[in-house]
Amino acid sequence: MIAAIALSFVVLFVAGFASSWMGARNDKHACEKLATPKGAQSVRVGTGDARTCIWLDGSGSTVRVTTLP
Repeated sequence: MIAAIALSFVVLFVAGFASSWMGARNDKHACEKLATPKGAQSVRVGTGDARTCIWLDGSGSTVRVTTLP
């Protein structure tokens, strides 16, 4: 019985992790589809209250921050 409960917690944890990872991956693709600002060489997804695209130049400095719809 205890093994079944432990297994269900592991399954729920893995499912939550996979869901979170896929959501972040989809956000990165959404950011990459937006128009790249001048001087930006890469983009990363910001976490927090709102999902944001953070555009970076070659030195890692922020060029522009855009909120995803």
